[in-house]
Amino acid sequence: MSSIDDDVGQFKWPEYAVFSSVLACSVGIGIFFGCFGSKNATNEEYLLGNKKMNPIPVALSLLCSYVSSITLLGHPVEIYFYGTQLMMVLVTYIPLTWSLMYLYVPFYFNLQITSVYEYIELRFNHIIRSFLSIVNFFYCIFYMALVIYGPAISLSHVTGMNHRILVAVLFTVCIFYSSIGGIKAVLWTDSLQAVIMLVSMAVVVIIGVSHIDGGLSTVWDRAYTTDRINFFNWDVDPRTRHTIWTAIIGGYFTWLPMYANQAQVQRYISLPSLKAARIALLINIVGLWIIMGLCYLAGLVIYGTYYNCDPMSEGQLRLRINFYQSL
Repeated sequence: MSSIDDDVGQFKWPEYAVFSSVLACSVGIGIFFGCFGSKNATNEEYLLGNKKMNPIPVALSLLCSYVSSITLLGHPVEIYFYGTQLMMVLVTYIPLTWSLMYLYVPFYFNLQITSVYEYIELRFNHIIRSFLSIVNFFYCIFYMALVIYGPAISLSHVTGMNHRILVAVLFTVCIFYSSIGGIKAVLWTDSLQAVIMLVSMAVVVIIGVSHIDGGLSTVWDRAYTTDRINFFNWDVDPRTRHTIWTAIIGGYFTWLPMYANQAQVQRYISLPSLKAARIALLINIVGLWIIMGLCYLAGLVIYGTYYNCDPMSEGQLRLRINFYQSL
């Protein structure tokens, strides 16, 4: 197994071209919607796209809003170390989507409000609205910091650039296109990012499988013979890391707040009708199954590649920790 230092600074001009192109496209989308056409002339257009958005970009935006670097980097590692039990969370997307389609989204459509905090004030009072807005404000700050820090660390490793510079660049680009272009820029930029995530994960899995003699059957056999394949662990002990209970029930109550918060509700309301919102949610669940399935499959492929070469016993994990501490 090669040292992690052997990969430092391995970005060449094609990688830099792709990376720069994605950032440039994001900035370009923001400029296009902010400076051309109607230029977000009204608050409704800026915040809701005049409620004329198409279900496809909304669905892709829903997909990549909370399927972030944490998911792409973390879930394959979970599968690598702890097996396939976590994959049962895919089942919970069915009741999750049903709840959104017939309980939450119709409720907000009928209210015709821009912000969920408007409902909080109607239901309770201004003090509760302000308190919850502040809580969510700090939650978003910490969440977005983690989401940006993950890819910044990864990019720092392969480019040799300081991760603080990368964090600043990524935040600047995101703030720019969302501020100048409004909801339309956010939706279309998210759509671009969602397509890139799907294609990238598919490429990783395909290349990984192609490098293993026997392909997917070998990956499955190696995982099965080492007890990594387990979908129906009915253990009720709460200390067990993953069980069918935590995957399905815990998964439902983990994902539900993500799809019923202000960021997602604003996307639902940008659609012209409740029917369009339900179509977007159906497209979204298919996208979730694909991207999360690819993440889990990537974990199995990584295990199938290194099943007889534990990074911890080989000293690679310690080397990785020391590398990040040195940044």
